[in-house]
Amino acid sequence: MYNMIMGKLDMLIERLDAQIKRIDRLEEAMTSLKTTVIITGISSSLAIIFGVAGFNAMLLSNMTATFESGKETATMQYETRRILLESDALIKKMQERLDKQAAHD
Repeated sequence: MYNMIMGKLDMLIERLDAQIKRIDRLEEAMTSLKTTVIITGISSSLAIIFGVAGFNAMLLSNMTATFESGKETATMQYETRRILLESDALIKKMQERLDKQAAHD
């Protein structure tokens, strides 16, 4: 009877040892999983931050280029208007000369 009880206890001890080994392996896997999750979270956060920063830089660059283009367009419109007014004045002078010549003839 004693041997039977001892045999059962040995069997229970072996089963408990196997369970403890499985729990240890599970803890190791969980530690590895936790590290993986942390690294993935950090990588994702950095990717989002750099993506937003890149988008902002591109948007600012485009806005600056558009503003500069608008300034150049305004300058060209002003120059065109000035040349047009000068041309109108010259045409009026030429018309007046032609009218005077036609009156003398």
